[in-house]
This record gives sequence, structure tokens and C-alpha cells, in this order.
Amino acid sequence: MNSQQKPELKKTYNSIEHNIQYLSKHIETAKKDNILLKKKLKRSTDPLFLLTLEQKNKQLCIDIENRKKEIKFLKESIRKNEKLLDSNKKKPNPVSLEKEYRNLLNQQSNLCSRLIQLQNGSRLYEESIQRIDDQLEEIKKKMNDLNLEKKNEKEHLIEGVSDMSKENLEKKIFLLNTKRDELKKEKNNIINNLNNSLLKLKKQISVLENDKINLLNDEKSHIEKSQILKRTLNTKMNKMNKHENKIKTNIIKKKDINKKEQIEEQQEDNTLKEDNKNEEVYYVKDIKEDNNIQHYNENNKYMYQQNIHPLKYEQNVQRYDREITPQPSNFIESLLEDQTPEYKKDINPIIKTQEDNEYLI
Repeated sequence: MNSQQKPELKKTYNSIEHNIQYLSKHIETAKKDNILLKKKLKRSTDPLFLLTLEQKNKQLCIDIENRKKEIKFLKESIRKNEKLLDSNKKKPNPVSLEKEYRNLLNQQSNLCSRLIQLQNGSRLYEESIQRIDDQLEEIKKKMNDLNLEKKNEKEHLIEGVSDMSKENLEKKIFLLNTKRDELKKEKNNIINNLNNSLLKLKKQISVLENDKINLLNDEKSHIEKSQILKRTLNTKMNKMNKHENKIKTNIIKKKDINKKEQIEEQQEDNTLKEDNKNEEVYYVKDIKEDNNIQHYNENNKYMYQQNIHPLKYEQNVQRYDREITPQPSNFIESLLEDQTPEYKKDINPIIKTQEDNEYLI
């Protein structure tokens, strides 16, 4: 019996060794695949790679904010230019200015649309980064599961070697092969997805960089046009101010000339009034002297008749005092009635002084 069992035991022993060698080869291939997956995981989870992606994202966000600020500044400059154009009543070349203004508005709308596109691109970029992070987490979970499965497989192999049964070994080999194929498929799918996502990200980054360059060029052209508009407006405003200053100087000169003429006219009027006053004074003096001469002559006549008719003389003197003495005042009043009220005002104080002098005499 022992001689018959020895060749069978040798065959089983040889088959077991062959299976163990086959399993060891598969384990080595699995280890190599595990090392490759770890390397790819390290590349995908490399902090430098993630930092570069984050830095590019931050730069894009900063560029978008800067573009927004610059667009606000351009809008304010456009509003200022509109106010200046509205304030200028004489608009030089309104057709050309309107065309330039429409072009600026079109450029502004284009910039806004591009800014919206950039915002959408940044959102897609963030979403793709989140997807990559999720995929990396899934890969880590799968790697942990693989490690656990390998540990379990080693334990089962040790138990299988102790069992020394062919059927169990064949089943385990078949399961290991199927698991290996599934792992390879999953690995290839994950690698392909990662490569596709990286290509998409690179394309998006290149598109965003091109949009950034175009925006910078458009901004430069827009700023140059706004500067040209400012210069034209400033030159025209300076011309308007010079014209207004000339008009003001002419008005001031005319006012000064009118003032001088008015002063000269007033001086002439004053001299005429003084001359009229002097003439009136002389005229009144002449009238008074004439009246005094008449009065003296009549008194002489009455004195000559005194010896003949003394009573009549007294009566005549009284009558003369009653009738003749008021003549000068009536005469002056009659003269004053024909004159203007201003002339009366000027001559009234002279008449009063003359009456006072007569009273004293």
C-alpha cells in the first residue's frame, strides 16, 4: 500500500507546487499593478499638481475681478463723457461722436458677454476639480479594499495549503483571476477618465488664457479710444472757455464805457443846473433892483407933492405900500408858475433869502 500511495502523493505534491508557483506569479503581477496604481495615485494626489490647479483657478478669479473693476471704471468714464457732451450746447461733430459712443457701447456689451463666458468657464473648472477629487477618494477607497482583500486572500491561501485539496485551490485560482481582470478593467477605466478630465482641463485653461489675452487687447484699445475722446473734449472745452472769456472782457469794456458816459452826462447835468441857478439868482437880483428903482422914483414924486397935498401924500404912501410892495412876490410867483417843479425847488430858498433881506431893510 505504501508503494502504491507514493507516486500519487508525488503527483499531488507536484501539482500543489505548480499551483503555488502559479499563484506566486499572479501575486507578483498584482503587486506590480498595485505599485503602478500607487504611483498614479501619487501623481493625481500630488500636492504640487493640486497647488498649480488651485493657483490657476485663483489667478482666473483675480483676473475676472480685475476685469469687473476695469469695466466699472470704463462705465464711469463713459458716463462722465456723456455728461460732458450733454453740458456742451455746441456739440462738435455730433455724428462722429455718436458713432464712437455706439462703438464703445458695443465693445462694452462684448466685454460683458466674455466676462460671463469666463465665469461659466471658471464654474466648469471648479466642477471638474471637484469631480477629480471625488474620483481620487473613490480610488483611495478601492485601494483600501484591495489591500483588505489581499490580506484575506493570503490568509485563505495559508488555509488552502493546509487543506491540500485540489478543488479548493482551483476555485481560489479562478476567483483570483476574475478579480484580477475586474481590477484591471476598473483601473483602465479610472485612468482613461482621469486622462480625459485632464485633457478637458488643459483645453479649458488654454481657452481661458486666450480669452484673457483678447480681453487685455480690447481693454487697451478701449482705453486708447477713451483717452482720445477725453483729449478732444478737453480741447473743445478750452476753446469754449476762451470764447466765453473774450465775450466777458468785451462786456466789461462796454460796461466801463457806459459808466464813463453816464458819469460825464451827470457832470454836464450838474454844471447846467449850477449855471441855471446862477442865472436865476442874477435874474432875481435884476428884478429886485428894478423894483427898488421904481419905488424910489415914485417916492420922490410923492415927496415933491408933499407941500401941496400933505394928507394926500400920506394916503398915497399907504396905498403905495399896499399896492406896490407885493408886486415883486406876485411877479416872481407868476414867473415860477411857468417853470418846472425842479426849477421851483431850486429857486425857492433864493426867494426866501431875498424876502428876509427885504424885511431887514
